[in-house]
Amino acid sequence: MDNQQERLEWEISWLAAFTEGEGWISLAKNSSLQNGKRYFRFDPNCGISNTAKDLIDECVRILNKYGVEHQVVKRKGSGIGKSEPLDRYEIVMRCAGRVGSFLNIVYPYLIGLKKTRA
Repeated sequence: MDNQQERLEWEISWLAAFTEGEGWISLAKNSSLQNGKRYFRFDPNCGISNTAKDLIDECVRILNKYGVEHQVVKRKGSGIGKSEPLDRYEIVMRCAGRVGSFLNIVYPYLIGLKKTRA
């Protein structure tokens, strides 16, 4: 394996490990009202959340490199129990296409509960 291939594998495995610790993979229950009748559907979503902007930036770099569409959301820190509130950054992927693109990359490297959910 050449250095470039090793680097690519390392990046993906790092992203998978970071997702195991700081991410989520779930289904969101959504509903709509049509002609007086309520309909439900379950949409996949996943993401990664952390207060360390540099780690989120690294995740974004890898996702961009592999063409995985995502959003980055900044949430203000609450400051509860802390002298200085820390902002939290979330990388969010909603809808089957985006979640599928992400999972196609990281799934082989997931080990724990996230692999079962994926």
